[in-house]
Amino acid sequence: MVGIVCFWDRIATPYLKKYEDLLLEIGEPYEVIFWNRSECIVEDDAIYIYINIKCFGSKIKKIKKFIKWRKEVLHILENKRYDKLVILSTVPGVLLYTYLVKKYKSNYLFDIRDYTLEANPIFGWIVTNLVENSAFTTISSKGFYEWLKPSDRIVPNHNITFYKPNMEHRKFFCRERINFTFVGNVRLDLQTKMVLYLLKNSQRYISSFIGRIVPGCDIIEFCQIENIQNVHFQGHFNLEDKPKIYEDVDLINAIYANATCGKIGYGDSTPLPNRIYDCVCFKVPIVCCKGIYLEKIINKFNLGFAIDAYADNIESEFDKYINSFDERKFLAGCNEFMEEVHCEEQHFIKLAKDYLKS
Repeated sequence: MVGIVCFWDRIATPYLKKYEDLLLEIGEPYEVIFWNRSECIVEDDAIYIYINIKCFGSKIKKIKKFIKWRKEVLHILENKRYDKLVILSTVPGVLLYTYLVKKYKSNYLFDIRDYTLEANPIFGWIVTNLVENSAFTTISSKGFYEWLKPSDRIVPNHNITFYKPNMEHRKFFCRERINFTFVGNVRLDLQTKMVLYLLKNSQRYISSFIGRIVPGCDIIEFCQIENIQNVHFQGHFNLEDKPKIYEDVDLINAIYANATCGKIGYGDSTPLPNRIYDCVCFKVPIVCCKGIYLEKIINKFNLGFAIDAYADNIESEFDKYINSFDERKFLAGCNEFMEEVHCEEQHFIKLAKDYLKS
């Protein structure tokens, strides 16, 4: 049996579905260990194990919760004695490092999702050793090589959920008002706040946010205080809703970062958000901030444009892109990027199936 270790609840772990689908396809039994830190509704299924520990408060309190979580996971792993493990994200791997290297050397799949604390020499050393002692390691962005030591054990694993939706013949920028839409877990970082303010009550652009607003995010209150009226909010959605959602999107909002000036931190500059795959699948141009790995992909494949979120001329930058939009070049770039993703995904799927089979 395969054991999958998650550091969050199901809602915050959408990439789990890919592994569950693979395991179901090859007929391999599995169990998933969730950290139900926000006390969400749990699924009544024997294959799901929930560690119910609230995780709020100061850093010291959170560290204590991490230690308690580690103790409970180790207890589960010792009792279950899984044949193989899948470790979803970096922090649980680091917390379980000694156990993994000792008991599961070359017998766990390590899935790196984001930058955490790899710039810290000790943390980075542990991550490097987790990679080298894994059966293989997957990364969701090749931008991670800015802080992650390269290894022949590392393979890309793309967060793509749709391959061929029927959006080939969509019309571009045909509406009087342009929907500039964020689809995903909604946060209010500094650049999102600035773009909202600079597009405030535009006669042409509507800022939409579709998805769960994460705890502690006060984006609605911000819009109310600033009297931003050209904004629309829509709550939680299911993956199967995406084709319908993107029928009403003209530009994808992929602007995020907490930097006000200078270099953007690795946590914001190196990931590839799911929205880049929505861009090429649903054929909707994407907008990001400058100075990040996503900008390189957008420019390479002509998928959209990047802006300086603190520039006063944001709306004119939007107008400039729309007025000079080259549909042929954009669609060709979508196809080229999708071919590259598909090739890398096939390689990952083969490795994953070979590893997960008993």
